[in-house]
Amino acid sequence: NPITIAGSEEPFIRASMMMPDRYMGTVMSLCIEKRGVNSNMHYTSPGRVELTYEMPLAEANPCVQFFESRTFPLQISLNFRMV
Repeated sequence: NPITIAGSEEPFIRASMMMPDRYMGTVMSLCIEKRGVNSNMHYTSPGRVELTYEMPLAEANPCVQFFESRTFPLQISLNFRMV
């Protein structure tokens, strides 16, 4: 019954991505397009950057697809367990 529902919240994820810095602009644009909010950006070494975005879980799949289509390896962990 919609009258008795007090509220609802959308599940969010915190995505931490490490990549060559040449992909940074593309990944940032994709995350922003998917309602992501940048919470951290850190250069881990020359030419490598770590981006952290918070975004709705429903919007995260296109970001994963972007990384899967690249030639560098992709590792996904959920609660610190590899999936």
